Amino acid sequence: MAVNENQFMKNGQNNTGAYAAKSALGKTSRYPPAYDRTLLHAIPRSAYRDTLQSNVSLATAHAPSQGFDVWHCFELSWLNDKGKPRFAWARFSVDANSEFIVESKSLKLYLASLNQQRFATVLELEQTVSKDISDACACTVLFNVQHNTALHADSRSIDSDLAAISLDDIDIDCSVYKREASLLTVMDNTVEQELLHSRLLRSNCPVTGQPDWAELTISYSGQRIEPQSLLQYIVSYRQHSGFHEQTIEQIYTDLAGLPGMQELAVLGRYTRRGGIAISVLRGSTAAISTLDELAVAAAPGQ
Repeated sequence: MAVNENQFMKNGQNNTGAYAAKSALGKTSRYPPAYDRTLLHAIPRSAYRDTLQSNVSLATAHAPSQGFDVWHCFELSWLNDKGKPRFAWARFSVDANSEFIVESKSLKLYLASLNQQRFATVLELEQTVSKDISDACACTVLFNVQHNTALHADSRSIDSDLAAISLDDIDIDCSVYKREASLLTVMDNTVEQELLHSRLLRSNCPVTGQPDWAELTISYSGQRIEPQSLLQYIVSYRQHSGFHEQTIEQIYTDLAGLPGMQELAVLGRYTRRGGIAISVLRGSTAAISTLDELAVAAAPGQ
């Protein structure tokens, strides 16, 4: 059984830096010599969600009704039934309403433990990993091995595939580098749908302090968000501490609380670290479909 932090969280230690304290994150780790499913470290979603802040009252706060986390695993290797190494990449998604998430370094170590494990077929590998991650997250997870030749064809760019407006060339002054929702303002006019994106989102791992970089895409309808204020808000995450899931849900919470917001979806496609890239999508029912294919696709350059 995978390790989880249920008991740890019951002790009330649910601050941003504590919710992965029992994991291998930020610690020296030996690569496992043999398959070991207990390396997977599960963290309750409630742990990081307890750290979310709202710029509106809790009674009127808007939580995302839908979403999922897509994990792209680019360093997957195992042995076939004759002992010959195989290499591929794989993908799986976890529903945003799952009770647990998997801490990323524990997943990296778990996948490394497969390197010397024999599997008669790719299907046997997929079934084994699917069960292990499903048990850790307490939900159904399907681990799908992909052919390496399909990676480039699977990649999608926000620039070429969607008519999104880039915020990154806006000339603004920036002086706030910790999340500040009060920077956000709205305009008088409304939009039926607007698609915005930025590659300037940087947040930091709450345990190691290492930077996490992401391409942020926002799809919404309602009262128009003032573009300069939105870019300043995105930049304010530069010294924010939070896992990928926490950061994107915080952005969703802040934007959903703006006056006149009707439908909203927020996608963060994070760059690869340790052979794993994570895309986090949160949204309302009507808006999320505009970004779901982009969330599943591997980001260009991965």
